[in-house]
Amino acid sequence: MEKLRVHSGYKLFGEIKICSSKNALLPILAGSILADDEVVLTDIPNFTDITKMVDILRSLGAGVIKYDDCLSIGTKTVDKFFVSYELGKDIRGSIVFLGALLSKFKKACISYPGGCNIGARPIDLHIKGLKALGVKIVEEHGYLYCDGREMKPTTFCFEKQSVGATENLMLASVLLSGTTKLVNCAKEPEVVDLANFLNKMGAKIYGAGTSTITIYGVENLME
Repeated sequence: MEKLRVHSGYKLFGEIKICSSKNALLPILAGSILADDEVVLTDIPNFTDITKMVDILRSLGAGVIKYDDCLSIGTKTVDKFFVSYELGKDIRGSIVFLGALLSKFKKACISYPGGCNIGARPIDLHIKGLKALGVKIVEEHGYLYCDGREMKPTTFCFEKQSVGATENLMLASVLLSGTTKLVNCAKEPEVVDLANFLNKMGAKIYGAGTSTITIYGVENLME
């Protein structure tokens, strides 16, 4: 079909339920591993990307139970910091596990993300931001090997706005002792949703939805 012709002048009636945002849920699922207890998420749609993120959570040791439209995520058993190529190759959202794993373990090994082919989508901003936090990164055989033992708060200005990089640095900074300031951040609703989720668990993140986000590190996150 080359065109749609819409005849206006008629009122529309009815109701429709809008499902939760997939783009908001992916970083929230990654961020769930930072909780010290069970995380329960509701209104979860049946999207393939969400299923793949749950598979990654289980591979890290999380206990995930799905019932109705809810996910119960047990985080106390998370004991791994490796995301394999097989699990990450089909979903670009897997890259946000990088910040979450570094925050939890101060180390991470994750394959380059896959997912939809919609043009060049480099992860250089993720890497530059994490290096600014003190993460040592080695890129080898399609994997990022990250050592975050010397991570520290900083002020970092993104060269351009990136939703994923903003989310990754938020996740990486939330448990750092001190104040981290991110400048020229993405302002999309999913960034705000991630900040709200982390704040509900005890994080102190301010400014999400604006160009500057300030993160005051806390010792731990509870449900």
